[in-house]
Amino acid sequence: MFFTLAPKKALAGCVINKGLSATVYQVSFKEKKMSSDRINIFYELEIKDGKADELREIAKQMVAFNDEGEPETLVYDVYISEDEKLLTFWETHANSDALLFHADRFATGQFVGEVLERTERTRLCLYGNITAEIRKWALDNGFENEYHESIDGFQRV
Repeated sequence: MFFTLAPKKALAGCVINKGLSATVYQVSFKEKKMSSDRINIFYELEIKDGKADELREIAKQMVAFNDEGEPETLVYDVYISEDEKLLTFWETHANSDALLFHADRFATGQFVGEVLERTERTRLCLYGNITAEIRKWALDNGFENEYHESIDGFQRV
């Protein structure tokens, strides 16, 4: 009898028969060097008391809106903490232009007021090679950001 440990995704390639032996199929991942153009966003907001359920619904609408209208927003995930005190957006944009397009849609769109009236204190972190244009946009729109320069990395797709 033997066991093979593998990531959950790879387990889909395992077949275990009744004789307690296993056939493991190789699962390949495409690895790419981290793109120097991509920008990741971590946006965390404190939720006002009693507003978590409303924000859940707004977040679902935002995800659908961005999925349909922003092809260069590569990742757009929204999370809520177990204690319902923090709302977190995790985003990946293909490049600076994609981030600026998204940022303008948010700042001038229907959701900004809905989110901000149900939250307070925020933390906005940008990861990657952030252009002067993005920094100016953030200052012009009242954001105080944390900037994190890219060192190196990879991604599996």
